[in-house]
Amino acid sequence: MEFRALKKFLKEFPVDMIQWRNMNYDPLSYLGVMDEAGGRSPALGMEYIIRELQSEFPNLRHGYFNPPVRHFFGF
Repeated sequence: MEFRALKKFLKEFPVDMIQWRNMNYDPLSYLGVMDEAGGRSPALGMEYIIRELQSEFPNLRHGYFNPPVRHFFGF
């Protein structure tokens, strides 16, 4: 459900890069919220999600850092 929503968002609002970060959110609390929201989908795993996004959005970059300005402007 969340992955479909992410892909829909990326189609409507293209971005250059997703910075994947740990939300530091208690997983048990998260599962409780998901149950209240109407259940859970099977876990996909980050490897699958990134691979699928690369396939569907080949110009989308993935990272866990802030690239230096020269990366964008060639300095």
